[in-house]
Amino acid sequence: MNNTVLQVPINKTLKDNVTKIALNMGFSSLQELTRVFLREFVKGNLSFGFIVSPTAKKLTIKK
Repeated sequence: MNNTVLQVPINKTLKDNVTKIALNMGFSSLQELTRVFLREFVKGNLSFGFIVSPTAKKLTIKK
């Protein structure tokens, strides 16, 4: 198998929260969720967008 490591710096709280959600959804780890997402994204099986909730704070983009 020809593997490489993907390192993505993220906030620890975000990592903890997304890991908890992934485990609750039945994934064995955040790594498994990431692999499944990327594999399906490449196959064209995923489409997504961003919908801002009416209760969300104002969306800002950092430059």
